Amino acid sequence: MFALRNASRLFPLLLAVILVLLTLWLEYLLSMLPAGRDPVNRGTVEYMAFDFIGTSFDANGRIDRHAFGKSMWQYPEDKRVFFTDSTLEQYSLGRKDLSIFTTSGLYNNDTGIAFLDGKVHARREPSAQHPLPATLDTTRLTVDTRKRTADTLAPAIYVEGGNRIDTVGFHYADATQQYKLKSRVRMTYAPPKSE
Repeated sequence: MFALRNASRLFPLLLAVILVLLTLWLEYLLSMLPAGRDPVNRGTVEYMAFDFIGTSFDANGRIDRHAFGKSMWQYPEDKRVFFTDSTLEQYSLGRKDLSIFTTSGLYNNDTGIAFLDGKVHARREPSAQHPLPATLDTTRLTVDTRKRTADTLAPAIYVEGGNRIDTVGFHYADATQQYKLKSRVRMTYAPPKSE
């Protein structure tokens, strides 16, 4: 009879001792793990920005590039930056000369290559060398910012003034300012008006 009455009082004390021993044992096991960085979960976003705006300036304080968009994110230990509904504007001597909009895309910091998907719209502003604005519309575009080239295998439409080129696939090199049209090319040429 005495043993049963005391057993009910000893149970909470026994449970507390077991918890203390379990805690000490777990601390010991954790101390045996190698020290270092926490394991990286590559499926978790490292940072995310919404309604972002970024501007860079040249050495003279004039605007050089301006980027804005709906969202941008990056994963741990990944050199790619992903973005949606974003626009990049490029300036020359403080004057905008090129803008590119895309509904989705990614940019690789290591390679300097951007992959743009969905709706891609580029516009070149008029200049002394090109007095008419020009636009390019496609659904997929690869831009190598270091080589200054643009490529697609998708259908594309280029419009400059009254001139229009429809093509499936092209390669553009900024150094030579030449397009290589790949297939199914249709062109409408409007000769300049004589004054």
